[in-house]
Amino acid sequence: MEEMIRRFFQLGDIYQRFVDIRMRKDPERKRDLVIARRHLSEDLGALESYVRENHGMIADAAIEQDFRKRLSRLRSAIAYHQASWPAVRIDEDPGGYRLTSIEFSDVFREFLEWGKRNFMVSQG
Repeated sequence: MEEMIRRFFQLGDIYQRFVDIRMRKDPERKRDLVIARRHLSEDLGALESYVRENHGMIADAAIEQDFRKRLSRLRSAIAYHQASWPAVRIDEDPGGYRLTSIEFSDVFREFLEWGKRNFMVSQG
């Protein structure tokens, strides 16, 4: 379970990068956004693979089902946000980008809080 907790904290670092990038105005933020998106995709894939490879690690079937539901919701939020706002277009409508970025960040934050709460409690 320690590995699960570590992975959620690692995702928390990526979450903070998204928040920081959203507040910036410099041109380099677009490159940093692309990198953060790639890291998020890689880390979510690794988390999902880890859970699949360690089937049964999550002793409570309801928590595992909730994990999958929340991960799916996060992936949907990511797909919608990224399709709506490719990095090269974020300056076209800064207010619109900021709004959907906040919506995406809210879903991401909820996923992180849920994971830390459930897996840290499971740790005892």
